[in-house]
Amino acid sequence: VWTKPLKEMTPRDWRIVRENYDIRVKGGRAPPPMRSFRETPIGVPSIHPSIIDAIELTMKFKEPSPIQRQSIPIGLQRRDLIGIAETGSGKTAAFGIPLCHLILSLPVEAIRSVANEGPLALVMAPT
Repeated sequence: VWTKPLKEMTPRDWRIVRENYDIRVKGGRAPPPMRSFRETPIGVPSIHPSIIDAIELTMKFKEPSPIQRQSIPIGLQRRDLIGIAETGSGKTAAFGIPLCHLILSLPVEAIRSVANEGPLALVMAPT
């Protein structure tokens, strides 16, 4: 399933991908998981190129973790999700990558208005 073109992936293929990474999805119509950072499922925006460069060149990540594979496509669609995974599994990047993508995709005027209009995002994390 890794070499098969996205357009040829069947529901069975996506089920195998999820099983291989122990990804479980409940409720809603979640998009398929990502096979790589450079390839998002059909119907999901591609990750901003500068983020891809940061992921691959600066951070040296080779491939997404299971929580990232499923969460990033959902976040790129600006949908809500609850992700449960172990410490160190990549949850912060799983929500941070779509958030950075959104901010980089905004018009310059929106970013300039932050001082007057308020934040573009709010991240709440338990300590």
